[in-house]
Amino acid sequence: MEETVKTPRISIIVPVYNGEEFLAKSVDSILAQTMRDLELILVDDGSLDQSGAICDGYAKADSRVKVIHKKNQGVSVARNMGITQACGTYLGFVDADDWIAGDMLAQMLEQAYKTDADVVMCDAWTVFADGRQEPDTIAQLNTDCILDHKALKADLLPDFAGSACRCIYRTDLIRNRGICFPKGQKFSEDRVFNIYAMGYANQVCYLKKPLYMRFVNMESCVHRFHPDYFAHALLAAESTEKAVAEAWEDREDYQKAYLKHLIYASLAAIDNVKHPDSPYSRKECLCQIRQICDNSRLQEALRRYGTQIPRTKQIQKRQVMGLYYLNPDFYQKIDNIQEVFDNGGIRGLFRKCISKIK
Repeated sequence: MEETVKTPRISIIVPVYNGEEFLAKSVDSILAQTMRDLELILVDDGSLDQSGAICDGYAKADSRVKVIHKKNQGVSVARNMGITQACGTYLGFVDADDWIAGDMLAQMLEQAYKTDADVVMCDAWTVFADGRQEPDTIAQLNTDCILDHKALKADLLPDFAGSACRCIYRTDLIRNRGICFPKGQKFSEDRVFNIYAMGYANQVCYLKKPLYMRFVNMESCVHRFHPDYFAHALLAAESTEKAVAEAWEDREDYQKAYLKHLIYASLAAIDNVKHPDSPYSRKECLCQIRQICDNSRLQEALRRYGTQIPRTKQIQKRQVMGLYYLNPDFYQKIDNIQEVFDNGGIRGLFRKCISKIK
C-alpha cells in the first residue's frame, strides 16, 4: 500500500455515478501521476452498479484514496462534498470517464507555484468512441500566459469558464470565497463555478498543452434527450448572470458575452427537441421550437447581439438542424453556413426560419 501523504499538494475530486465501465482507467491515470503527493477523493453518488465497490478497492490498495458514499444528488453536490473534504493546497476535478496525462498535475502545479496563480488551466483533447480526437484549446492565445483580472477580457472568459476539469484551483480561494457548483442545474455548472473562481482569482495561468482527455460518452447526461432542456438553459443563464454580477466589475461586457451564450444554448435546445429519443410528433416539435424562439430572453439576446456572432465551431450546420422543422426549404439551401452570417447573422437565421410557421 502507498504511504499516506499527510499534507498533499493537491486533492483530485472524482464524482462517480454508475461509472464501472470507465472508472479504472480514470483512477489509474490519477494514481500513476509522476507527482506522487496527491489525495484522490472518490465520491460515489449513489451508484447502482459496481462503482462503489471499485472505489473501495482502490482505497484499500492505496492510502492516498478517500471514498465518500452518498445518496444520488447529482454531480454538483458530489463535487461540493469533495471540496469540503479536500486537504490539498490546490484542488482539481476529473470526471469518472476521463483520464489525464501522466505529468499533468506536475506541470500544472509547477506553474501554480512559479506564478503564484490561484487558477491554472490547460488544454484538452476531446476523445470520441471511434478513436477520433479533437483539440480543445483557446484559439485566441498562441502560447502559455498569465492573465490578471483585467487581462481576462470578456471575449476570453466564455472559453476560459468552460470545463472545471481542465483547471486546478487554490483550495483557500474556493473555500474562503464560498465558491461551489450550483445545485439542481443540469448544464453549465462548471461555467458558473469558473466565473466565480476566475473573477476572484489574483491571476489565471494558462498552459497551452493538452493534458486532459475528455471522453465523449453518448450515454452521458449531456447527450441524452431532456424534456426540460430549455428550462435548464434559462436557469443556467440566470445563474451565469448572477455570477458575473457578483464576481466581475465590467458587468456590461461580460453580460454581453453570456447573452451570446444563451443563443448557442437555444440552438442546442432546439436540436434537443428533435433528438432521436424525443417522443414529440412533428407538430409537437414545431410547437416546442416556436416556444423556444419566442422566449423574451432569447429575443432580447438576438436583438442586441444576434448580428454580431461570428461563425465559430459552436455554430455549424448540424447545430441549426432543428430549425429545419420551421423552414425546410430555407434549411436545404444552407450548403455553407457562412451565408447565414453574411446576411443578418444568427438573428437572420432565426427570422427566416420562423417566418414560415403558420
